[in-house]
Amino acid sequence: SDIMMPVMDGIELARKLREQPATREIPIILMSALEDVETKLEGFDAGVDDYVAKPFQMPELRARLAVHLRLRAQTRELEDALDRLKKSEATLVHNERMAILGTVVAGVAHEINNPIHFMQGNIKLLRKRLQPGSSEASGNGVREMLDDIQESAERLEFVARELLRYGRKEAAPNDTMNLREVVDLAIRIVSARADGARLES
Repeated sequence: SDIMMPVMDGIELARKLREQPATREIPIILMSALEDVETKLEGFDAGVDDYVAKPFQMPELRARLAVHLRLRAQTRELEDALDRLKKSEATLVHNERMAILGTVVAGVAHEINNPIHFMQGNIKLLRKRLQPGSSEASGNGVREMLDDIQESAERLEFVARELLRYGRKEAAPNDTMNLREVVDLAIRIVSARADGARLES
């Protein structure tokens, strides 16, 4: 563009182009017969890339354009490379966090498994002692309480198994869980605790 133009001069044009995202990256070369430093500094401040003094030769203008287009292309390549590097770094950080989480989950699952096995073993012993005909078998809903404990242990076992599978990066099956059953079980457990507390008081 020429610096001296009617309505809008070349420097103002440069400002307008730099304000618009669609034209922000276009190289801008101003042509002028003026050689004062102040005008050039004002142009550079507005985002002008280069100046060509009039009269000029077309080979020089083409050479300057080629240089600025090449610089723009290299800048874009560098920005793309930096973006890829940032994404790779973010992926590495995420994978590291997931690996740490997997280790923690596996440890928690292991700690849950031990009391589960203890509970299930004792439940089996209690069931043997409370065979039909035994005087203890009909006592105060003991069998129902055992059923609830057994179901709770099985659900804990399911959670522990899924945590271990996650910690070991194994594919989990498409297990489903009936939410109504879980809520009913929770109500029964809480009711049993409340009844026990009333009896103790």
